[in-house]
Amino acid sequence: MLFRSVATLGTAMTENHFELLNRFCDRVYLAFDADRAGVDAALRPIEFWNRFKVEVMVVTLPEGEDPASLVEKGGASAFRGFQDRAEPLLDFAARKKIEGCDTSTPLGRRRAMEGCVPIIAKVSSEDMRPVRNDLLRKVAGQLDMPLETVEVYMREASRLSGRPAERGAGVEIPAMWQKVEKEALRVLL
Repeated sequence: MLFRSVATLGTAMTENHFELLNRFCDRVYLAFDADRAGVDAALRPIEFWNRFKVEVMVVTLPEGEDPASLVEKGGASAFRGFQDRAEPLLDFAARKKIEGCDTSTPLGRRRAMEGCVPIIAKVSSEDMRPVRNDLLRKVAGQLDMPLETVEVYMREASRLSGRPAERGAGVEIPAMWQKVEKEALRVLL
């Protein structure tokens, strides 16, 4: 049996849901279907997660499964097995961005890093430094790049955006790559 479970209608997870959940718990596990709509629903809270004190974890289910079918087939323990492997929302978002790129080439790794800028910008404030540093290490590892290269790229992207880094959604990275790209390509090739 699963205790303290709440379900949304389909993938309709909103800021209002988090407002309510924030009153009753410290951690939320999002478990949606393992299809594109489910992934999109799990990523939606990234726009407002930092307005609440609740920690957001994402449960990744096997392809073709949804939370109900998983519990139906294997019981609560089957679901808990996946819940135990849940990852923080920002880690999940960065991983999905990276998985969406062909990282076998330097240009593909560059695109993946560009895609991670708005995610990392969500934790750019000083009080989020430990979270940011951990996320930068994970992104560097997934891209098989030196941490220093990723750090320089993110700093330059924030500086060139002309906006405070916390607002990082939709950051465009123009000519900054001329400087960072040389260093990244030197290291990667």
